[in-house]
Amino acid sequence: MLQEHAKHFYLDDNCNCAEAVLLAANAEYGLGLPDDAVKLVGGFGAGMGCGNACGALCGAACCQPDEDGQGGGYLFPGEEPLLDSAAWGQVQSDDFAPMLVCGGPCDRARRPLACRIFPLTPVKNDEGRWTVRVDVRARAMCPLTRSGLRGLDPEFVRAVRRAVREIASDPDGEAFLLRWAALEQEYHWSL
Repeated sequence: MLQEHAKHFYLDDNCNCAEAVLLAANAEYGLGLPDDAVKLVGGFGAGMGCGNACGALCGAACCQPDEDGQGGGYLFPGEEPLLDSAAWGQVQSDDFAPMLVCGGPCDRARRPLACRIFPLTPVKNDEGRWTVRVDVRARAMCPLTRSGLRGLDPEFVRAVRRAVREIASDPDGEAFLLRWAALEQEYHWSL
């Protein structure tokens, strides 16, 4: 039984929750994954390091292409050359910006900024200052968004807010953020 396998890997083999689920599925369903496949999901354990998100759930929702081969995130200015050779994804052209389409779990240290800030999105407030809010597209896949910003680690929200303001301090960065916010707003009104 999957639950028993996961319990064994978690309690007896000192695996984190995401590693235990992967190893249990491999054992239960005979997936034939190599022994070092567990390294791919290690960063998803312990609430993805912040203790407030289920990394296994987030990985299942975000890191796999959908039935149309879509999935991934737009790349911020300067990210394309850093991710062009990523073995776990493919950079594709898009009218908005280059997009990294995921092919499975990524190298967590190299994941794009769009993944790092999810489920938040940049927005200008009424005073014209850059801040963040929950991305409307995240509501369908991230249970943490049900409570809005209160459902997220406050330090994470502050860090993303600081990053957005730093990006906005560059004219090209601010132009990108304005386009990003407009695109997210289109999704907001279409739902």
